Amino acid sequence: MRNKKKAIFNTIFLILIFSITVYMVFKGEDLGEIIHTVRQADPVYLLISVVCVVLFILGESVIIFYMLMLSELELLSLFCELPFALSFCPLSESPSGLCIFPSSELPPGLC
Repeated sequence: MRNKKKAIFNTIFLILIFSITVYMVFKGEDLGEIIHTVRQADPVYLLISVVCVVLFILGESVIIFYMLMLSELELLSLFCELPFALSFCPLSESPSGLCIFPSSELPPGLC
């Protein structure tokens, strides 16, 4: 059940981000003219462009993944220097779902 909720949330989040992106890109543009131009384009070129966009996004996600993996030690050392730490509350004790607690209460072995 939890995986189903997570999948639904991820889908809604993805649609929301995509909608906001499309709105911000085409804000102030004549959508009728854009649709007319797209319909005149050769479908082969449209397909090639969609494949290129998907490959670009996949490449960026791989780069972000490896950057996060490499910077994990740096982030952990920065986290240990802060006088407080943020964590998700297990029972949502705060409206935002985040708890702030002193670094002295960090689990042993983390820093």
